[in-house]
Amino acid sequence: MNRSSYNILSLTLIINIFMNFGCNKNNATGDKEGIIKYAVVNYACSTFVSYDYEFEGNALVFPLYMKKFNKVDDILIFDSRKPCIYIFSKDGKYVRSIGRRGQGPGEYISIICIDIDNDDNIYIYDNTIRRFSIFSYQGKLIGEFSFRVSSTVSDFFMFKITQNNEILVNAPARGFYFNLLKKDGNIIRDIASIKNYRKRFDLNAFLAEGFPFQDNEGNYYIFLQHLPLVKKFNANGEFVFERNFLDDFPEYKRPISSYLPPEESKSISFSSFHADVMYKNGYFYNPVVKKEKTDIVELYEYDENIKITKEYIVKLPQIGIFTLNIFGCELINDADEFLLSVPTLSYIYKCYNTNK
Repeated sequence: MNRSSYNILSLTLIINIFMNFGCNKNNATGDKEGIIKYAVVNYACSTFVSYDYEFEGNALVFPLYMKKFNKVDDILIFDSRKPCIYIFSKDGKYVRSIGRRGQGPGEYISIICIDIDNDDNIYIYDNTIRRFSIFSYQGKLIGEFSFRVSSTVSDFFMFKITQNNEILVNAPARGFYFNLLKKDGNIIRDIASIKNYRKRFDLNAFLAEGFPFQDNEGNYYIFLQHLPLVKKFNANGEFVFERNFLDDFPEYKRPISSYLPPEESKSISFSSFHADVMYKNGYFYNPVVKKEKTDIVELYEYDENIKITKEYIVKLPQIGIFTLNIFGCELINDADEFLLSVPTLSYIYKCYNTNK
């Protein structure tokens, strides 16, 4: 299996631990000793765009991720099955496509990550061509550069655009949790060597895969995919803390050692703890689905100490096993409104606070 397929399969499986979450919640909740308290808000939802909306002979097939532009109200949508990148209006109407399939300038084959900078430029990474492409909001190609990782160790790749319009990469096969790049692809610096949980480098690279972030103060965070840990490093790349986010759910917590693959592993079985993670206005957001109620999505809001500050509960209108596959989530109006993608249903839902 190539690693592009790995990434989508990893998301399709979605967090075995998280699927089992469930607590009785009203307006506030906390741990068994009542130490952690946070607000709980119930949200309604409606269809933002679905497979039955046709545009220029196309329709959504497998909408994976969404990103809201900063200077306009439009939404960038990545459909991984085709693959295609679309811009939709805030009302769910098609605006334009970005790029096209191929290997030439401005073309792509297998996109695995997208993001938008402060100037509304669009960044994509193609895992087949091993190339970044940067487009303007209007769809003009404004830059490309190659960036390769070792396919023999791990070609996992995730990136986020920082407040300074730099590219923060998690490509742990390079030996670090973070690589910070300029827009031309030149490496500014490598940040935080990956931790040696095992003797083998390939296993340690696997365990270092995750969602990278830089906060408003310049600190770095990695939400690990295969361990229930979030690590924080300061602006100099020095370790600050790590937190097991299952601390908020002690009935599901187990030793970190139980997640580590054996040293003799020839192939690695894996669980993914995150379908998507966002950082907005000083808070992290992480969508979760409970196994016993597959039509319920819980979006947790964390502060920069990775403590839950709020929970948003959404009941989806379509019920079924496939609604377990919540992939992308994007805030479009602070936390008053957000989008949830359910790619196996070819749906994107808009979720909103009915009390506003």
